[in-house]
Amino acid sequence: AAGITGRPTQVEALREMRNGSIKDVATVDLPKTLLALDAPRVAGDTRFIGRESVAELQGRIAPAMKALLDDKGWDTALLVLHALVNNAILSTALTGDPAYYGRFDHGAGCFAIIDVGADFTDAVVKAVNVCPNPSPYESRLKTIESLLVQALKGRQ
Repeated sequence: AAGITGRPTQVEALREMRNGSIKDVATVDLPKTLLALDAPRVAGDTRFIGRESVAELQGRIAPAMKALLDDKGWDTALLVLHALVNNAILSTALTGDPAYYGRFDHGAGCFAIIDVGADFTDAVVKAVNVCPNPSPYESRLKTIESLLVQALKGRQ
C-alpha cells in the first residue's frame, strides 16, 4: 500500500505474559488461578498461573511503549499483541498509570485503536475488540473462561 514504509519488528518486551504450568495447579484451584487476571482491577502482585505478575508485565511494557512514543519517525503504528499485553496497554491508556483492568476480552485477530500523543496521559481509546470475523462475538464466554472450561474438561 502507498505510504507504508515501516518494517515488522519483534519487541521482546511486548511478548505475552509468562505463565507457569497449568498441570501444577490443583483442579479445585483452576478457576481462581485462571480467572485471577479477569477481575475488574487486578492487583500488581497477581501472577499469571503462578509466574509473571501484573507489575512485572507492566514494568517491561512501559519502557517499550515509551521508546515507541519517543521515536518521532512514525505517525501510525500497528502492534500485533497477545490479549494480556493488549489489556495492559489498554488499561494504561485509560488511566495513564500502570493499572490493569481484566474485563477486556480480545477475539483472535481483533484489534484495538488507541490515539496517543506524547505519552499515555493524553491517550484516547477509540475502539476495542474490533473483529473482521464475527465469530469471537458468538460466545458469551471470555477467552480465559473458555480456557478454564477446556482445562476442567481435560481433567475429567
